[in-house]
Amino acid sequence: MDDEIIRGITLKEAVKVILKATDKNKLANKINLTLVAEDQDFNPTDFLENVNLEMYPFAKEVKGIHGVINHIVPKDIEDEIKKHFSEEETGKKIRLNMLLNLPSKEKEIIEGMFIPKPVFTDKYNAEVKSKIPNFNIMQKKMQDLISKWTGEAIQEINNH
Repeated sequence: MDDEIIRGITLKEAVKVILKATDKNKLANKINLTLVAEDQDFNPTDFLENVNLEMYPFAKEVKGIHGVINHIVPKDIEDEIKKHFSEEETGKKIRLNMLLNLPSKEKEIIEGMFIPKPVFTDKYNAEVKSKIPNFNIMQKKMQDLISKWTGEAIQEINNH
């Protein structure tokens, strides 16, 4: 969903859509949902009726520091991408999305500044693949790291 959660509005609406789209005969009486996100004072109690939400914050919000999850990209991968794209053009969030093959908010230049538009695009994914021939190897490395870290986090949760 996102790297942080404040009020849970987006998560709540997404869960409502999923529940509405799911065959009612296949739904349990009580749905258990696990959330992993940076905690920005989110209160998971009384999330949705018949949905038990359990939260595992990977970090507590530090005022003035945002987008913590975007800092997980290893330096060697980050540096290689930065050789081909300026910080203003892509930034950490778009670079992480490239590695995960996800769309990003398109940016346009207005008065010499890159401004995000409310439109998502895959153009950065196409550009990076054309500029870095071995980008698929970098993507695999990043995805393997995320899988490893996710497995370690699940193991840690199970051990407590």
